[in-house]
Amino acid sequence: MKKYLILCFMITAILFGVNQPSEATILTYYFNLEFSGAVAPDGPSPWLTATVNDEATIGDVILTLSASGLSGKEHIKNWFFNIDTSLNPVSVIAGGYTTAGTYNSVNSILAMTDTYKADGDNGKYDFKIDFDNNDFTSGKYFSITFDLITLTAEDFAFGNVNSTKGGPFAMASHVGSTGDDDEGSGWLAAPLDESTTPPPVPEPATMLLLGSGLVGLAGFGRKKLKK
Repeated sequence: MKKYLILCFMITAILFGVNQPSEATILTYYFNLEFSGAVAPDGPSPWLTATVNDEATIGDVILTLSASGLSGKEHIKNWFFNIDTSLNPVSVIAGGYTTAGTYNSVNSILAMTDTYKADGDNGKYDFKIDFDNNDFTSGKYFSITFDLITLTAEDFAFGNVNSTKGGPFAMASHVGSTGDDDEGSGWLAAPLDESTTPPPVPEPATMLLLGSGLVGLAGFGRKKLKK
């Protein structure tokens, strides 16, 4: 009987420890506004898409920028975004980061509170990433992972400040080679109305039913062996 109870406990512990993941947050931002009065990309908006994903691990946040709606020679020149006003962007960079993606040629990654202006007058952002070679084109993506302890996806759900061109915006980007002659450029922004998508988490009642069923099967099998 004692061994049977131990077996029951082990099965239940495994079910709750392995099959019940922590809840991650994924924020999605759509660059669907050309705010400078210049030339927008040719295709329909959103021209760019960005996600912020904490992967259910506090302190490991992945930001991904995708050139999903660009066409032809249109390319991303830079990327501006913000962080919680209670956090220091310099400390986020100092905490460590890695980059990846089908496009991963970066000229500089800059961080300073309320410092970087998109189009000179679109408010101030905390981060600015400059890309090289005019090759961040349609279908490519870039991601940066920050490793600062206690950092979450929600820490990046903050808008720019002191903008005279609408907003607040969560993110902005400069896109080159727009227009009929590929000689134009446009400044794109993602409004601060992101969609939040947490992954499903198994319900406790479902887990208990499953655990009870497996425990029952184990007990039934034990009885048959005794016979």
